[in-house]
Amino acid sequence: MASSTPKDTLDALFTLPKTSGMTAFSPGISQDSAETLVRLLKDNHERFHIFFNERKFHNHASHHLYAIFALGAPSEVLEAAYKTHVDYQKPAFDSPEDITGSNWKEHLGDERYYRAYLKFFSSAVLADGIDATLDKYIFSTPQMLNRLLSGVLHPLIHAGHALEFGSLGMLVEGFAMACVSDLDFDALVPRSLFVADQATTLSSLTSMLSLSSKSSRSTHSFTIIARILRDPELAPGAACTDPSNSGAQRASPLEEVLSKRGELIRKYADEWMVGVNNKEDISAKVDELLFVVTLLYGVSGLQDGKKFKADFFTMHLVTSSLFLPAYLKHISLSSQIILLRVYFASVLSVWVARGRPALPIAEFYARTSPILTPPGPVPTPDPSALTPGALAPNAWHPVLQSTLLHPNEHLPKAQRALAYFAEVYGDKPAGTWKGTELEDADKLDGTLFVRVASLTMTKLGWLREGEAKGNWDFAGFWE
Repeated sequence: MASSTPKDTLDALFTLPKTSGMTAFSPGISQDSAETLVRLLKDNHERFHIFFNERKFHNHASHHLYAIFALGAPSEVLEAAYKTHVDYQKPAFDSPEDITGSNWKEHLGDERYYRAYLKFFSSAVLADGIDATLDKYIFSTPQMLNRLLSGVLHPLIHAGHALEFGSLGMLVEGFAMACVSDLDFDALVPRSLFVADQATTLSSLTSMLSLSSKSSRSTHSFTIIARILRDPELAPGAACTDPSNSGAQRASPLEEVLSKRGELIRKYADEWMVGVNNKEDISAKVDELLFVVTLLYGVSGLQDGKKFKADFFTMHLVTSSLFLPAYLKHISLSSQIILLRVYFASVLSVWVARGRPALPIAEFYARTSPILTPPGPVPTPDPSALTPGALAPNAWHPVLQSTLLHPNEHLPKAQRALAYFAEVYGDKPAGTWKGTELEDADKLDGTLFVRVASLTMTKLGWLREGEAKGNWDFAGFWE
């Protein structure tokens, strides 16, 4: 059993969420639900480890709670959601020794020191604040940025809640998680990016990216994806072996991709960031990214003539990207460039490691619709209703209502992210993305997000409406 955190420290770490700057939330938030959220977060912080098994699978309780809180869940639903997690969590335990400013790098990757890292980062963030702590412990240290993106991007997601909701406790837990995570994306994080002086870093980045590209202008992310789809070096079987093949090596597909093709993927990502040196460029790159992750999860999931695959790993590209705007508000321009560059390379790596599935955009639009009628009892509108035949005039309402009561913790994370993307980009017309090498990209519009959310809801199951529970897909795309 772990030692308790002092009450005043715990209260300072977990304050009522700041909803005014939230990226995606729905009406329904109340003082009661906010207080319930904080109470459950404190309980989770004190009682449980960040991993629930020896394979370093993550404790998702806080992610689930924040997602449904932001979607308007009342206290009763928050309590019920938390109960789905507590039975299988690993109890918290004290670390062998304390972590200090002199030894904090000595126990990286060792989960036994999670509790000690919590104490260490609690002191740091309460003394120095979010921005200074991010700069000192993440964006000044290559392997820590790597660790932030490791574990299918979970430390990035976890700490991202701190930046969105103003929760110092989530930053502390996210940093501690990063410290005890393994190094996944080391091949994508050049040490040469990190120098002490910010101006020197920005100059070094500009020079490095220009030298690595044949062009003085950045290459659109859609064009990079089109070129990767044509690159035989990144084809399934070349970049990594089918994990279902009994003769395949034991390394994970992502490990194999990074080992064999990490440098190649990094070069593709470098082309995307050439010439990026101001806030306007950064904003445009984020716009691209949020469409890219939705394409790689949603459109790739609907292969020609086949049922939708809600891939578990590419789904995390969607849920992690939600927090990018929040990170960018707290870090310097040079750190923003580093983060986006390494994040995009990580996105490409995950996609290639899932079998580099194609993007059949035209068929996706032919087979999906922004309009839906959820399953279950059908209401009979009064004849005076404006459009009696439109039973779900806003498709997001039934999607999010059903999402709130679904027990799968990843579903509300994904749907909240997609809803936010729709809020920001829902009015984008077809033709917005014309002029790239990606086939049929000109057909993409702002309805992309609700189409993907509807497919996801159908795959995971409309439980509130009486359907059976579905699940994510783990097999990848190797046909």
